[in-house]
Amino acid sequence: MLTFGPRMSATLWDVSGGRATALAILYGGGGDVTSAAFSGDGERALTVGADGRVRLWSASRGQSLGVFGGDTQRLTAARFNTDGRFIVATSEDGSVGVWDDSGTDC
Repeated sequence: MLTFGPRMSATLWDVSGGRATALAILYGGGGDVTSAAFSGDGERALTVGADGRVRLWSASRGQSLGVFGGDTQRLTAARFNTDGRFIVATSEDGSVGVWDDSGTDC
């Protein structure tokens, strides 16, 4: 499970066995985390937030895989596309950003 909130971080949880155990804290950088999502295969996670950046994470290790974006206002939501190769994020000003999984603008 992946939770996020207004404390500049998201938390990866193991919810197997009937208990929730925190696996890793994913620090969102310069502002509140406003959205978080898993890739379809569950191998990666992403967080976005007030600093306008997308952060990509290893879901099994909680390690950063990259940071990109930042050329827009506060990001409000983000998701992986169906096959996990692209990330789409929306911002407070109504713009939409699309990146491949290496962080290249599309």
